[in-house]
Amino acid sequence: MLETGPGPVQTCLCEAARQVLETMFFVTVEEPDPSAPPPEPCWWFEVDFRGDPSGCFYLGLSEEAAATAAANFLGAEPGAAIGREDTVNVLREMANMICGATLSRLENGRSFELSSPRLLEGAPLRQPDAACILTLDCGGAEARLWLDSDRR
Repeated sequence: MLETGPGPVQTCLCEAARQVLETMFFVTVEEPDPSAPPPEPCWWFEVDFRGDPSGCFYLGLSEEAAATAAANFLGAEPGAAIGREDTVNVLREMANMICGATLSRLENGRSFELSSPRLLEGAPLRQPDAACILTLDCGGAEARLWLDSDRR
C-alpha cells in the first residue's frame, strides 16, 4: 500500500518528475532553494486516479515554466509564442505522464485508471499529504507537484 508522508512518496514523485521533465520536455530539474519563497503557480492541473490506493495528482506551473515546457515539447523556435490551447494540451500531457510515472514507481505491478487531466481555475482546495516543489532551470520558473492519496 502507498505510504503517505514526505519520505518514499516524495522521492518517487521527484524521480518521476525529473525523468519526464528532462526527457520529454527538455527542462533541467534542480533542487529548490529553501531560503527563496517560490512564486505561486498560474497553471494548475488535476488528475484523479483509481486503484489501490486511489487519489489525486496535482501539477502547478508558473507562467514561465508552462511556456518553456510547451515550447520545448512542441519543438518551437526559441522565443516563439505558443497559443493557450496548445499550452493547455501540452501541460495536460505533462500531468498525465508525471502522474503515471509516479504511480508506476510507487505501486509496481498494480493497475490504475487515470482521469483525463483537468485545468483548474485556481490552486487545489486541499493541501495533499505529500508535496514536492521542484525548481526548473528556466529562469527561476517553478513547478509544484502534489500527490494526494487520501481521496477515495
